Amino acid sequence: MNIRVSQPLPTPARQRGAVTLLVALMLLIGMSMVTITTMRSGMVEQQTTGNDVRAREAQEAAEAGLEYGVAWAKKNKISNTVTCSSGSLPTGCPTALTTIEHSPTGERYTYTLTYTKGTDSIKVTSAAQGIADNNITATSEVWIKQISYLTKKGKTAPPFVINGNLIDVNGNPEIHTGSPPGPAFIKSPWSSIDTGMFNKKNPSSLGAIVSDVLPDTPTPAWDYTFSTPLATATGIAIANGYRSSTNTLPTTPEAGKEPFYLWDSASEIKGTYGKADNPVVIIITAGNCPKIGATIYGLVYFSSSCSDQGWGGAEIHGSVISDGNIVKLTANTEFYYNDITGGAGEMFSNLISDAASIPGTWKDF
Repeated sequence: MNIRVSQPLPTPARQRGAVTLLVALMLLIGMSMVTITTMRSGMVEQQTTGNDVRAREAQEAAEAGLEYGVAWAKKNKISNTVTCSSGSLPTGCPTALTTIEHSPTGERYTYTLTYTKGTDSIKVTSAAQGIADNNITATSEVWIKQISYLTKKGKTAPPFVINGNLIDVNGNPEIHTGSPPGPAFIKSPWSSIDTGMFNKKNPSSLGAIVSDVLPDTPTPAWDYTFSTPLATATGIAIANGYRSSTNTLPTTPEAGKEPFYLWDSASEIKGTYGKADNPVVIIITAGNCPKIGATIYGLVYFSSSCSDQGWGGAEIHGSVISDGNIVKLTANTEFYYNDITGGAGEMFSNLISDAASIPGTWKDF
């Protein structure tokens, strides 16, 4: 029997094996570190991307709220600084603030609107916040200036603005111009105003008759009072369905609709139209001279002369505007200017036609 005895590997061969093992181990460790680093970087990048997406969502929610807030201010007078949230809607706020839904991440957002009243402009701020994660927030703001349907002089129009004559007043209609009395009439330089039969109330003085230069246009009294052209206002009333010959007119305009009512028939104006904080403009078309027995908060405009129509029980809280003669104002009619809080001028300030952003004031945070 032959027995072979294994000889130990030469020392250099054993060293080469150890080196190979060490190198493999180092490569494994290096690859593991690279893998871990890559995974961590990927997770951080994914988290960063997610945060960016949610931040953009929150910003878009804030901008959506800002857009709604500005749109509301285009039709509603902002009188004071006010903060509006879904849980608190004080006077001067939109009637409802909805949540922002259907974002790519599934997050839902609420927003808070703040109207900050300045001297002649308003800052609108929208602050959005996540519902599931309330740490997600964003804010947008812009300064706006509200625009009135009325001219500067129209905002303080007295009980009458007449481009014509006021003739044959009888039966002691009452005119209220406040204390101390403000102007009772604005008239064209050529107009004649019969004041003899008016009952002067609060105080006993009638108030001034002011002769002013009205615009050189086909409708001077309208253009003296309104910044919106008569044709535009008439078109708006027709588009909204506010036309007496075809529809029953509401007491106040529906939400989001303009205040113009077109009276294009001879039927009597009766009932109540407008409110102290929501005035209307009744446009009586040329050729019509309806009897007026209504309580009206706002302005009544005659496109042409109106004779012998018989004002029976009318109360006009605001102003009568006429591009023609008015004949025979009679008993049981009352014309008011400063009878409501802030005066009719404050009521007229609610006739908002638009709100324009002031350039250079828009910001995201």
